[in-house]
Amino acid sequence: MTLFNLSLVPADGFNLQQYTPSRRDYFSICNKCYKQGVGIKIYMKYGQVLTGKTTGVNACQVGVRTSNGNHMQVMFDWVSRITSSDYAE
Repeated sequence: MTLFNLSLVPADGFNLQQYTPSRRDYFSICNKCYKQGVGIKIYMKYGQVLTGKTTGVNACQVGVRTSNGNHMQVMFDWVSRITSSDYAE
């Protein structure tokens, strides 16, 4: 019989973990938001934050339509973090 030692990590400690998200993580978040019709918030490596609706996603990039109607493709290589737009910190 195998026993597991599970513990919960407090939210403030979880956000401090040194984990670098992969393209697979970004794809998963963007794809879920696309399927649910939820907006996304993209934190770029150079400091800008983009918010909009995803128009589709593949393994390397996500399409985003911003509130002013502009459409852009964002490469995951340029991204430091992606969340759903309804995520509250």
